[in-house]
Amino acid sequence: MVSGSDHGHFAAHFHSTTVIDLGLLQYATLTNDSPVKLFVRQFYEYARNFGLARIGFFPANAGDHGSYRSPDGSYLPQPAEGCCIAEMMRIAIGLCDAGMGDYWDDVDQCLRSRFIELQLIDRALLDEVSRAGRPFTTKPGMTADKVTDRCIGTFSAGSDPTALYPLWTLCCVGNCSVALYRAWESVVRPGWRR
Repeated sequence: MVSGSDHGHFAAHFHSTTVIDLGLLQYATLTNDSPVKLFVRQFYEYARNFGLARIGFFPANAGDHGSYRSPDGSYLPQPAEGCCIAEMMRIAIGLCDAGMGDYWDDVDQCLRSRFIELQLIDRALLDEVSRAGRPFTTKPGMTADKVTDRCIGTFSAGSDPTALYPLWTLCCVGNCSVALYRAWESVVRPGWRR
C-alpha cells in the first residue's frame, strides 16, 4: 500500500530517470527544498535495489524484466550504461553534500569496482576492437585520422559485471567525464573529512 511514485519508485529506462532526479537534486540544493531532497533520497535508495549496487552495476532498464524480451520470447540482457553508473555516483555525492545521508561508501565502491572499468585506456584493446568492427566511411567534415588516440580516456557505454562492450555514445562519454570530475573534486575540496 505504498504510493511508489510519491517516493521516487520507478520502472523505466534507468538513465532517463536518473538524469531527471539529478536535476531535481540540483534544484532542491539551490533552493533548499527539503521535500524534493527527501524525494531524491528515496529515489536513490530505491534505485540501489536494481542490479548490483555494491559494485556499481545498474541495468539499462529497471522494473519487470519479463517485459524485456525479444520477439522470439527470449530474455534480453540488461547491460549497465555508463550514464546509469555516472549519474548514481553524482546523486550519491549530491545527497552527501546536501546533508541527506552518508553515501560515500556507495561512491567508493562504484568508482573502484565498475566505473573505473568503463574508462578505455588500453590502446591495443581499442585497436583490436576497431579492426573487428565493420568498415566505415567518414562523412564530409569528419575525419578518421588518429581516432584511437582520440578515444583513449573516453568511456564505454555498456557493460555487464564481468564484461565490457565496445559501445560509445556521446551521453555516456559526457556523463562519465563529469562523474569522474565530481568524485575527484569531492575528495580534494578544502575541509574534506570522511
